Amino acid sequence: MTRHFRRENSGYGGPGCVYYWNEMRTDTAWLLFRDDLIPTDQVIDADTLPKVRMPNRDGFVPDPRLDAD
Repeated sequence: MTRHFRRENSGYGGPGCVYYWNEMRTDTAWLLFRDDLIPTDQVIDADTLPKVRMPNRDGFVPDPRLDAD
């Protein structure tokens, strides 16, 4: 939902601009902090984001259909 809102309502430069992606990173870090998944001083980037232990990590069920992407 946040991603859709940011994409549809991004400011200067329109959807897909650098401003949009910077705000998405900020929003993602804030949501992770707000849900007590990361500490206040945690840096979120391409290296650290995949290392965040999500609460439903063991609840993921892969789609068994061969044509699912």
